[in-house]
Amino acid sequence: MDTKTKNLAFIFPIIAGILIGLFVFDLAFGIGLINPKAAVINSVLFILLTLAVWYLYSKITRNDLKKDALTFIPFLILIFFPVRYLIKIPENMSRASNLPSYLLLLISLSLFIGLKAIFFKKKLKPRLKHKKILAILIILYILIFSTLAILKHMSFHSTAYDLAIYDQTVWGYSRGEIITLSVIETPMLGDHVQPILFLIAPFYWIYSSPITLVVLQTIAIALGAIPIYLLTKKILNKNIALVMSLAYLIHPSTQYMNLFDFHPVTLAIPFILFSLYFLEKKRFITSLILLGTAGLCKEHIPLLFITFGIYILIRYKKPALAITSILIGAIWTYINFKVIIPHFSPVGFAYLTDKGMIEIVIEKLLTPMAILTQNMPFLVLLALPIGLGLFVLFSPIILLPIFQIGMTVFFTKMGIGEIVTHRQASILPFVIVSSVYGIYLIKNFLKKHLKKDITNMAAVFILSTAILSFLAYSPFTILHDYNSFNIRTEHVENGHHLLSRIGPDDSVASTNWIMPHLSQRDDAFMLYHFVRWNQTTFNGPPLRMYEAGPPKYLLLDLSEAVTDTRRAGNVKKIADDPTHIINNEDYGILEVRGSWILLQNGISYKDNICKITPLLNKKDYPHLNIRLNQEILKKC
Repeated sequence: MDTKTKNLAFIFPIIAGILIGLFVFDLAFGIGLINPKAAVINSVLFILLTLAVWYLYSKITRNDLKKDALTFIPFLILIFFPVRYLIKIPENMSRASNLPSYLLLLISLSLFIGLKAIFFKKKLKPRLKHKKILAILIILYILIFSTLAILKHMSFHSTAYDLAIYDQTVWGYSRGEIITLSVIETPMLGDHVQPILFLIAPFYWIYSSPITLVVLQTIAIALGAIPIYLLTKKILNKNIALVMSLAYLIHPSTQYMNLFDFHPVTLAIPFILFSLYFLEKKRFITSLILLGTAGLCKEHIPLLFITFGIYILIRYKKPALAITSILIGAIWTYINFKVIIPHFSPVGFAYLTDKGMIEIVIEKLLTPMAILTQNMPFLVLLALPIGLGLFVLFSPIILLPIFQIGMTVFFTKMGIGEIVTHRQASILPFVIVSSVYGIYLIKNFLKKHLKKDITNMAAVFILSTAILSFLAYSPFTILHDYNSFNIRTEHVENGHHLLSRIGPDDSVASTNWIMPHLSQRDDAFMLYHFVRWNQTTFNGPPLRMYEAGPPKYLLLDLSEAVTDTRRAGNVKKIADDPTHIINNEDYGILEVRGSWILLQNGISYKDNICKITPLLNKKDYPHLNIRLNQEILKKC
């Protein structure tokens, strides 16, 4: 560093203080409410704070004061804080209005800490019992997220799409049946090929409940930390191995997948990661067996055999094994998409709509900017927690899930809102492992040319990005509220009481967020099946309801859940039409509890209609617009 640069270095903490002050002021009050005088005072306070941090840190660590001032350069990124007003946040992430600001702060703070680590003079030699700490982290994760997933379900925040669907599927398998799902009007094998569900079914002999699925999912996701630790330890060292495992467990995507109902593709994560670990150890057969187990979790996972085969050929020079792997992937994928799915569903793979796969790919490739703008936010949020994604692209490992990325990009719109789903399950393992290899390659390059080992610096940097990402956009930062999972509320207790009045074999129709509590029966329908018999469902008309006849019970929850896009989701547009349902004279009201209504087919329509008059009060239920027969209401 030349003398002139050193002399000007003190400017960076001052500019950082100004920008942090404006950033915090905007975050607190909004740019439209900025009072110039207050903003200046706020910036002055933060200038003093940054100068104090700069001076005290340099003195305590005995770092060069002027060199350390350069670590404040990343805060110049905060100059872009007004950009948050130009970014549209999805409706189901309404609590995430400040997400763009959080991401700016995440990037600047992470780079700030990363530069501190680079300039840090002392060698860090932490003495940790790594395996014990890893075991504690995994156990804590399982306990915390199993509890959260159970509470989410029991408080009516799980949904038909997809917990009820998978619960009904596994319930059928546990009885030795491949049933036509009453929600989507096709067997699961006509929608997705996931043979792992047959292996899960015996757990229902022990405890037959959606809770079994969400707990198994949590355990599988948590166990993914083990191969990450083993692989990173082998390639780098055990300190950064522990950091990478922690980064995986607190990665927002990991936690979103865990709390987004249940999806078998998440069960593939530990198998993919163990497969990569044994591939590194050159235990190829074990690696491919584990990859095959992952292939049981979703129809597109076997495509990994093709890319694994190419990787084995290029890196390990084993043509026979490579060709075998490629053939397994090609044949297995063909069977999934061209044999199994068409056999169980006349329309074939539903996500292709009326176009062929090649036609969709060509159409997308002709609009590259649209692909970039639609998918880049999702991919950025996926990579940010692992060192801001700076190490990912240095390793060819990131190309192994190219088919999975392609299917994600070409057949779904992976906007920023998709980060809260399960879409990234088959990609996330490669983001993490590719980062490990990327650090290894950069470390070797710098060690050779600069005689400097960056492993521990990288560990500090990744730990900071992981923690800051968790704070910026984890599930309980921008999507969920801990209080909403409270199962001791009157609303939740009323719902469970009415559920107890419905027999285990009775046919029933209900809303998206109640269905997972009713799905272990042959005839469990969505209310829109009942309301719109002439409408088509996901894979065709509601033939099952025509065959079964009108359901015996209708269960309504007219609380604010009907306006909650996290629960009502894509059926919000129907709003489950309470007026149409309540005015149906084939059904009478059996019981009303708070905002819950249980109706039964064949009982008197007029007898208990007055029980719902509290729901007509606009003060208590402003979101409802129920219109009833005025002649009947006069008698109430």
